[in-house]
Amino acid sequence: MKIEILNVSDGEVFNYGVVLIYGAVDTPALDVSRTIYISQTDDLQVQAMDLRGNKFKHLVRLRPGENHFVFQYLNKMAQLTLIREIVQSDIQHVFKLFYIVCSDDQDGRFQSPEDQPHDLATAISRMKLGAELMQCFLGDSLACQGFLHKAIHFNQDDGDLLFRPKVEVLHSGLTIEQARAMSGQELWEFHGKELLKRGHLGEEMKCIAIMSATSYQNPGQIKPKSHQDTLDMTQGHAALGGGGLALFGSGCLYTWPDKIDQVQARFQDQTPVNWKKFMDDSGYRGTIGGCFATSLGAIIHEVGHCLDLEHTTDGIMARGFDDLDFYFTVIDRTTSTPIAQPCLSLTQTLSNSHGPLSGPEKISGKDLIDQYHLKLHLSKIKKLFGGAFWSGSGVLILNHHKWLNDYGKSQSSIFLSKENQIQSPKWPIQLVDVRDHNFFSTSYLEVDAHTLNLADLDRTYGSARQFLVINSIGDVLKIEKPT
Repeated sequence: MKIEILNVSDGEVFNYGVVLIYGAVDTPALDVSRTIYISQTDDLQVQAMDLRGNKFKHLVRLRPGENHFVFQYLNKMAQLTLIREIVQSDIQHVFKLFYIVCSDDQDGRFQSPEDQPHDLATAISRMKLGAELMQCFLGDSLACQGFLHKAIHFNQDDGDLLFRPKVEVLHSGLTIEQARAMSGQELWEFHGKELLKRGHLGEEMKCIAIMSATSYQNPGQIKPKSHQDTLDMTQGHAALGGGGLALFGSGCLYTWPDKIDQVQARFQDQTPVNWKKFMDDSGYRGTIGGCFATSLGAIIHEVGHCLDLEHTTDGIMARGFDDLDFYFTVIDRTTSTPIAQPCLSLTQTLSNSHGPLSGPEKISGKDLIDQYHLKLHLSKIKKLFGGAFWSGSGVLILNHHKWLNDYGKSQSSIFLSKENQIQSPKWPIQLVDVRDHNFFSTSYLEVDAHTLNLADLDRTYGSARQFLVINSIGDVLKIEKPT
C-alpha cells in the first residue's frame, strides 16, 4: 500500500499561487479508514480529507520559494515539495481584474442574501480567489494533457506577501439605471471603451471584469423554465469575451467562496438556489455548487475567446465549463450534467445560431494530441473531469500563446505576403486552426515550417471561414476568407 501523487511532481516549479494536488491510495484499507491527513510543514494545521473511492484532491496555496507537504494514510507517508517562483513585474502580457461600480453606486454591493456578506471588500476577495482558481485550472489542465503547468498572469497586489492577483475598482460613467437597461453586448462595448480610454487595454493588457449592477428580478415568483427565462429576468448582465475583455455580471457572485478551504465544499454544495430571489446560472442543476461551477467556468470559457480560441464540439469551449466541479473535486458520477445552449462569441451576431455540430476532421501524424487520442487518454480525461478540458486545437494554441509564456518583448513576425504565402521568417509556424462559417474550430494542422501556401490550405479545407496561424513564440495571424 502506498500514497501516489498523480498530477504534480516533486520539486516542480509554479509561477502562480494556488495548485490542485490529485492523489490516490494504492489498495487502501477502506474498511479501516477513509481519511488521509495532509499538512504543509510551515503551517501548524493538519487537514483531514475523506477519500472518494481511493482518490483525493486537495487545493493548496503556495508561498514564495519551497513548500513542503506531508501526506499520511494509516502508517504510510508521502512527502512532496512544490516551488513557487514569483513572476517578475516586467512580464510583457498581463490580465487586469476589475470590479465595475456605477457612478451612483455608493458602496459597490452585489445581489446576495442579506445574511451573507456582499460588500465591495467581499466582491474583491471572491474575485481574487476566482482568478487564482482560473490560473490553477489553466495550468493543471494543460499538464493533464501533456504540457507544462502554465497560466495567464495577473497584476499583483503591492505589499501582498502571497503575491495574490490584484483587483481594481473601475468607477464607470454609467448609472445603475443605465447599466440595467443595456444588453450584454452594449455593456461589453461601453466598458471596453472605458477601459481602453483609461489605459487598461492594449497589446500587452487584457481585462476580466465583473459588474456590481447586475440585478435578478422575479416579482411574479414564476419559476424559470429555461436559462433564457433566467436571463430575461436579469438586468445589467453579460457573459461575453473576445479581444481584450471578458465581461460578466455579478448575479452568481453570491455563490462564490472567498477562502481556499471553502472551495471544494462550495462546489459540492447541493443547497437549492432560491430562484424566487436570486439568479440560477447552474446549468439546470439548481444548486449553489452548480452556480459556482458554471459561473466560474463561464469566465474561463470567455477568457478562452480572449486567447483566440473558438467554440468546439466538446470541452471548455463548448459547455464543458459546467463541469468545473468535476475538475476540482472527486465526484462520483459518470455523465456530465444537461446544460444550456453554448454562448455566442463576439465574432458572431447575437441572433446567429450555431446549427448542427460536425465532428473534427481526422488529422494524421504522431503529434502529442494524436497520441492522446490513440491511447484513449482523452476518454480517461472525460471520465475524470467531465467536460472540463481543452478540446482539439485549443490546448495546442494555449501551450504556444504569448499570454501563457514569457517570451519577452518582440514584434509580431508572422504575416501574409502579397503572393499569399503565410510567412514567419524568424520563428517556425506550429499550428493552423481551421474555423467554419459559425466560427467553430473544426480541424487543425500541426506544422513546423517558416512558410505555408494559403492556396494549399484553401484546397484542403475548402469550406473554412477562417484560418488561425500561430508560431513558436505565440504570434497569431487570423486569415478570413471572403464570404
